[in-house]
Parts: sequence; structure tokens; C-alpha cells
Amino acid sequence: QQDPSTTSSSSLSLPPSDFSAESSKEVKLVIGWLDFGLEILRAKIMSAYSWFCNDGESRRVFDSFGPVAGVAVLVLWWWLCRRIKRGRRARESVEHLKLIIKEKDEKISKLLHQIAQMNEVLVARHKVLASKLAN
Repeated sequence: QQDPSTTSSSSLSLPPSDFSAESSKEVKLVIGWLDFGLEILRAKIMSAYSWFCNDGESRRVFDSFGPVAGVAVLVLWWWLCRRIKRGRRARESVEHLKLIIKEKDEKISKLLHQIAQMNEVLVARHKVLASKLAN
């Protein structure tokens, strides 16, 4: 037997340079859990089916269940990811709109303050002109 640590590097295939070992481990972990879950689901369905009818033909039908369930899980995962992204985008949009409203509100407040100052200047000027005309 040959020790795996002494295996020559020429017989090992090297991952690409942009390969991330951590992401590969995470992907393998997720796939492992999905496989585990699908096997449990398949076993439960098989036991429920065999409880209703003890037919040897049923094994062939359920042997093709794994790939179909895998596709169903992938579609469900894709749909959930889309909903999460849509919700996040909607929250970001609402926050952005609130920020725009706040900025516009501050600008309106400044303009109203400037109008009030101009009115004070005009009233004071009018009083000066009125007092000059009265003399």
C-alpha cells in the first residue's frame, strides 16, 4: 500500500489558480446536506408507499425520484433567493426614497427661511420709505 502523503505531485491534479478551497468546502457541505435530506425524503416516501401497497414494481418508479426531487429543490432554492433579493432591493429602494425626501425637506425648509428673511427686509424697507414719505 502507498501512503497518500507520499504520493507524487504529478499524479495529483492541481486546482485552478482562482480556486478557493473554502468555497469548495462550503459547496461540498451544502451538496452533502442536500443529498442527505433527499435520501431521508426518499426513504420516507418509499416507506409510506410500501405501507399502502407491497409491490416490487414500485422500486423502479421511485428510483427516478432523486433527480426529480433534486431539480425541485434547486427550483425552490432559486425562487427563495429571488424573493430574498427582491425584498432586499425593495427595502433599499424605500430607504433611498426616504433619504431623498429628507434632503428635499431640508432644502424646502432653507428656502422658506430665506423667504421669511426677504419678507423681513422688504417690510423694513417699506417702513423706511413710508416714514420718508410721511415727512
